[in-house]
Amino acid sequence: MKSARDLGVKKLYKYRAFEPSRTEFIKSIFEKNELYYPFPSGLNDPFECQFQLKVGDLSDLEYRSKHRVWAYEVQKHLSPVVGPVDYFKYYDSLSNETHLKLTKDIRDKTFETVDQKWGIFSLSSDPQNVLMWAHYANNHRGFCLEFDTSNDYFGRAWKVNYVNRINSIDILDFSEEDAFNSLVTKTKEWSYESEFRVISHAQNQGVGLPALVRENVSEFPVSRLSGIIFGARMSQADITEVLGWLDERHSHVKLKKIGLNDDGTLRVTEI
Repeated sequence: MKSARDLGVKKLYKYRAFEPSRTEFIKSIFEKNELYYPFPSGLNDPFECQFQLKVGDLSDLEYRSKHRVWAYEVQKHLSPVVGPVDYFKYYDSLSNETHLKLTKDIRDKTFETVDQKWGIFSLSSDPQNVLMWAHYANNHRGFCLEFDTSNDYFGRAWKVNYVNRINSIDILDFSEEDAFNSLVTKTKEWSYESEFRVISHAQNQGVGLPALVRENVSEFPVSRLSGIIFGARMSQADITEVLGWLDERHSHVKLKKIGLNDDGTLRVTEI
């Protein structure tokens, strides 16, 4: 995995919709320096953080022997405690279909653990993406926050890895690292987002990760909010409302506006 800092990405961007009747959550970004970290199941991709576990050829004696030992190690601490001799008798009584079902159960329980442990704050390296403005800033009527990455908070944002298909991993090779990697892996249909992710731990146990001040909410260093880019269709009244949330802490923040080019591209200009 590569971070924004590793890749020399100086700025990252957060697209936000603006609804005049529902501003309480976006106001807290400016007034309280708060960012929301949803769990994976709260994101818009139904395949978010998914992975598949597979079982190899159980008719191969060498593989089956390794699988038997693995299966015993997985359950040996569970109640009631079963010794290896009795467990291996039980193991040998199971059909291959049952082993596949147990593997799926392990996958599902692992995802539940991932989904309850990690929060994700999504950013993009591209502030001039027409589709991003349409999909995440209510058809160019919202705005985009610009964050400086010369700090641990945003500099450690991980670049998302885009793959053709969801990873399928042999259960004997599966590790906690594989589960964590699923947090920054998506299929190529999403590659237009040029996404980076800041990851949080629900119990604040991750080393170097943003601290949560309450469930799913972290406070970011306001000095790292370097700009606000208003969408091409954002009304002056809505822009004025956002500007009213700024105070002396935001004196360094540059204000910008998206413009439309005749060739179908976007431009950013300071205002």
